[in-house]
Amino acid sequence: MSKFHKHSSVSIWFLDKDLDVSASYLTDKALAKSIKGCAEALLATYMHMVGIRSKRMHSLMFSKEYEADTRSRLFPGWPGKHHPSFAAYNKKESKWCRRCHENFDYVARYLRSLLDEQMFRHPKTCYEEKILDWVTSAMDEVNFPYSGIKTIELPWKALDVKYRRQDIVEGYRL
Repeated sequence: MSKFHKHSSVSIWFLDKDLDVSASYLTDKALAKSIKGCAEALLATYMHMVGIRSKRMHSLMFSKEYEADTRSRLFPGWPGKHHPSFAAYNKKESKWCRRCHENFDYVARYLRSLLDEQMFRHPKTCYEEKILDWVTSAMDEVNFPYSGIKTIELPWKALDVKYRRQDIVEGYRL
């Protein structure tokens, strides 16, 4: 890797309060990044709920000697070839997603609308669709409790105070 190479940050773009409209506003590149960001946030929430909460624990659980046991015990029916990464665990989107089950459901619904928009633009199935189906079924078995709140703090209101604006798009441009 060269010293000029920079990892692209994966984030979730909410451009409207209606999730389907927000997905339709995104460009192809932003749509792909949002799909990846939502899938990683859901996976990070699942890892948090099963007890993988540090990079050291993640590397221990997925070492060569424990990987098969970890996959069969904590990730039954995992759709991927490789184990989930730990990269998105400390991102703000992931922390917001695992705060309560309502936030998790909101991100899962947004990922579903993003995948529908992706299918409308480019008719082929994504790997993230398998992950969404797997995570939503696996989270029911983990027993991630609902907090009982009536209104969730929406993601654009969870931004830092210096980035908050009345207009959602203006806030994310900053």
